[in-house]
Amino acid sequence: MDVKNQIEIERKYLVDVVGEIPNPRISDICQTYLVSDDGSVRRVRCRQEALQGAEPRYYYTAKRRLAYDRSYEHEEEISESRYRQLLAEADPSRGMVRKQRIVFYYENQCFELDCFFAPVVDHLLLEIEGAETAESVIMPPFLRVVADVTGLPDYSNSRLARRVVNEMTVQHNVSLRPYNTFGIDACADSFVTLHNEANFRELIQSGMLRQKPFFILGGGSNVVFADRYRGLVVHPHNKGIHLLEKRDGYCYVEACAGEVWADFVRYCIACGWHGLENLAAIPGTVGAAPVQNVGAYGREAKDVISRVHLFYIESGTEEWMDAADCDFDYRWSVFKGRLKGKCLIDRVVFRLSESFEPCLTYKALANAFEEQGISHPSASQVANAVTAIRDAKLPNPSVIGSAGSFFKNPVVDSHQAHSLLQQYPDMVVFPVDENHYKLAAGWLIDHCGWKGRNCGTVGVYPKQALVLVNNGDATGADVKALAHAIIDDVYSHFGVTLECEAIFVE
Repeated sequence: MDVKNQIEIERKYLVDVVGEIPNPRISDICQTYLVSDDGSVRRVRCRQEALQGAEPRYYYTAKRRLAYDRSYEHEEEISESRYRQLLAEADPSRGMVRKQRIVFYYENQCFELDCFFAPVVDHLLLEIEGAETAESVIMPPFLRVVADVTGLPDYSNSRLARRVVNEMTVQHNVSLRPYNTFGIDACADSFVTLHNEANFRELIQSGMLRQKPFFILGGGSNVVFADRYRGLVVHPHNKGIHLLEKRDGYCYVEACAGEVWADFVRYCIACGWHGLENLAAIPGTVGAAPVQNVGAYGREAKDVISRVHLFYIESGTEEWMDAADCDFDYRWSVFKGRLKGKCLIDRVVFRLSESFEPCLTYKALANAFEEQGISHPSASQVANAVTAIRDAKLPNPSVIGSAGSFFKNPVVDSHQAHSLLQQYPDMVVFPVDENHYKLAAGWLIDHCGWKGRNCGTVGVYPKQALVLVNNGDATGADVKALAHAIIDDVYSHFGVTLECEAIFVE
């Protein structure tokens, strides 16, 4: 394990990126500050490089300020088990700092560019180590400097960990393009972001949810907006992940609704809390997981959810609802049924295992490890394999707008399934129970000739027929027309009715 002791000289700037960064090395960082009684700043860090097959690495750091722009730093790489032990010493007055770090070189200087997942700074934070003065820094032309914040305590990561946004602000005429992965350029009459539990209560007590239509928007990964939403968009953005207790071999972990699901999964893996590995890289937020009962590669959210905390809109009361009362089913829950539009979810508790047992029932996942000769993959290896399979089939929404898998896999009775198999022996069919079978919607769509077809501003992804894509400037009406054309064609060919997994918001 690497150990480093040094005097660290650094300069910090708030910047915006205005051009392409050459040869960036990208990693995701989860940083937790520890209690300290000697005046130093102590932290542990989990760093996951954005490279296929890269394992997370763990570090312990202690810093002591020597001057406004320099400090003494001790840093050492530690084992995963030591990292988990130190997490027990987390400072309760500081939240976990999560960021994407981009490291690059320019004119023989090393630059570290941090993009924070929580709204703690308005721009990106740039650090240059070893620069004695501002004049000695050769700033790259693809960065625009907003301010030199060297030495300002508000921009130390330890201070940022204390920053909590408390105000609930309602905005008007807000573009929804940044809030939906399909990239629809719609607009909301009103938009409110909820940063903490107090915001949830304030919104419900305000009566706004009873005065106008509203839509709860998480990561926007399964929604298609019309040109304008004439109501209030509610965007939970509260953050926090906490280990509540360990009992009978299980870890009960509470996560706030606004946590990014994929980040939450990776954080749990790093902490040794198991059961989410097959759900890696699913877009969206923690709060949406119980609503949709998200699932992939042999696992569903219902397998690990213990209880859900919710606020009732009409009465203003709150409740912990046990998983058994959530009516979980395939892409279904009580929150899409009798409680739809009647409550807000602000926290979810997950029951995760202290021991890891890989779930390799999904054929492509099992094949991936068989090809590598790995008989007992680690939790990180399972998550990495799932991510690789998803990346091979699904477009990156930052490059090609989409809502992921657009259609549900239809469930039919055994009579219809056997009748279809007689006509189409290669049809992909999965048993649900002794009387029902699940058909692969992608196979049905592909065999109707839709895979790879473009219809103006929208189309069907060439690598996966389940995915509709934005070819540029698509509208909600364009997407809806294509979806209905596919549904009609599949019914005409197979007598099977597809349902949209994506939600049309009008």
